[in-house]
Amino acid sequence: MTGPTATRRRVAGRKRGKPMKALANEVSEGRTLDRGSSKLRGATNIVVPVIVSTLVTYLLAGHQEVRAQKGVEKARINAEANQPPIRVGLVSNDIPQAGTWVLPNARNISWANVVRNLDASQTAAVDTIALTNGGLLQDQVSDAEGGNLASTRAWLITLVGTKSDPVLITSIRARVTKRTISLRGAIIYPGAAGIGGEPTERIGFDLDSRDLEARQTNADGRPIGDHYLMGRQVTLKKNEMVSFQMAAITRNCYCEFVIEFQTSTGYSLSVDDLGRPWRLSGPAKAYNVTVSQDPVSGKYEYTVVPP
Repeated sequence: MTGPTATRRRVAGRKRGKPMKALANEVSEGRTLDRGSSKLRGATNIVVPVIVSTLVTYLLAGHQEVRAQKGVEKARINAEANQPPIRVGLVSNDIPQAGTWVLPNARNISWANVVRNLDASQTAAVDTIALTNGGLLQDQVSDAEGGNLASTRAWLITLVGTKSDPVLITSIRARVTKRTISLRGAIIYPGAAGIGGEPTERIGFDLDSRDLEARQTNADGRPIGDHYLMGRQVTLKKNEMVSFQMAAITRNCYCEFVIEFQTSTGYSLSVDDLGRPWRLSGPAKAYNVTVSQDPVSGKYEYTVVPP
């Protein structure tokens, strides 16, 4: 189209449109903006995963710590479940008693040499001789039931609980592993021996009875009366301790025995005298050798019964 009309349209078009320089500037700015957006998107692509990874690591660390704590607690519970409900904390024979030694055999000992230079200050030497020859330390007492002599000895057992929940002790009894006639090799009266603390509980066993359950004791430690646990509860939970001063008595036998504890969970704990049974021998009608101290001089004297 030519003429004035076409000219006016071209002029109007330039007026409505933008100058070429301005358009070029806008294109350049648009490209710059696009490049900035790309950089921002790139930074976002780096920063966001780092933040998410850090957050996930933090959350997982807390979860892992909780799992670790649960694992430790589970291990503790399993370890406790595998333990017996009670254990032995202490076995002691250091209980005050008269210190009468009884020996199974004595004729092979040169008693003249033994007692020649002994006096009241050398009871340790007597103890050594007795122990070397299989002696056992016990007391001789008057049997309250019939006035006859009986032998007794005392010891201490301390039990420790191992469970978080309390465990009830339902039975304490002696189990005799050997029974023969009383020993008659020798009897030695060296005087007092042993030291001991105050126990929390006192119980006794009559080894001549068919009922070997622990019984109440009198002031001398001799078992009398009803069963010790009758009308009484003894419970132990973790790290709790209870000590029993025990005494056994016999009138007419040599006995070897252990002490058995039964719990409400069905567990049975057998306790002996530091690796061997306790031993006790009733009074013999006569001993092959009798050794005693002169109350005035303190010297030891002995008598021998001919074979």
